[in-house]
Amino acid sequence: MDSVLDALYNTNISVIDAVTNTVSSTVDVQGFNPDGIAVNKDDTTLYVATGGGYGVSVIDTATNSYTCELPYAGKNDMFRSGNVAVNPVGTKVYMTWTDGTVTVTDIDTNTVQATVYVGQEPS
Repeated sequence: MDSVLDALYNTNISVIDAVTNTVSSTVDVQGFNPDGIAVNKDDTTLYVATGGGYGVSVIDTATNSYTCELPYAGKNDMFRSGNVAVNPVGTKVYMTWTDGTVTVTDIDTNTVQATVYVGQEPS
């Protein structure tokens, strides 16, 4: 049963070695079924959107380790984050939610700056 649950509720991401095309390590994230990723302009931080009422897990790419969770502004298990993007200057993270909103989070302070309704299930 554990293997079935692992397949349904994946809680990690795989790090792929670009030279050998093999998994070099895995990184645990908060939530489950990670499906949206973005990297900052310096390639030092990876942002991973997950489900289960969690928001976006922050991964240090130098150590391949989880560092924190970005806030998700009152979302719960019903509202899943889907996609994530970082602005070109690397100061904001944008997260889409299944309730039709996009949250804008300041990277330096890890605080939600705005929540904007954009329509049903943005992607």
